[in-house]
Order: sequence, then structure tokens, then C-alpha cells
Amino acid sequence: MPALRAIDALQARDADTALAVLEEARPYELAVPAIAFVNYIGSLYPPFLRGEAYLALDRKEEAAVEFRKILAHRGLLLADPIGTIVERQLASLGKK
Repeated sequence: MPALRAIDALQARDADTALAVLEEARPYELAVPAIAFVNYIGSLYPPFLRGEAYLALDRKEEAAVEFRKILAHRGLLLADPIGTIVERQLASLGKK
């Protein structure tokens, strides 16, 4: 639920609220959701959304830290396209 609430906040252009609701997910952000064993999509979204919120606040260094966290756990990504999205975000930040 924190990821969904963060998406809503980001769509409302409220990055501070997105960061606040994502704190609830921090202890579990490296967990793999049960549904992921079927489609294996949806893991590591809290750090991704946190990175997006930091970008919205022009806090690029903190965004890069969150995006690198995802790439540091590629084994959790498998077929999830979030890895490619994060690589592009880091490249656009010049942080690859």
C-alpha cells in the first residue's frame, strides 16, 4: 500500500508526501511480494518511487542512491523492466 499511496502523491505532484508514505515500506523494500512469484514484477518499487520523489524535489544525489540500490539487487528483478528504467534514470543524471 505505501507504494500505491506514493504513486498517488507523485501524480498529485506532492513528492514530500510520497517520501513520507514510503518510510513505512523501508524495512520491507527488499522483500519479494507473493504475487511476484507468478509474474515477478513489483519488487523494489519503494526505492524506485523514492528515487522518483527525490528527482521531483531536485535532490539528484539522493535519487541516484535509491536507483543504485535497485541495481545492487538485480537478482530480485529478473524480468521486471524497472532495472532498465533505473539504468536510464542514472544515465540521464550522469551517475551510471
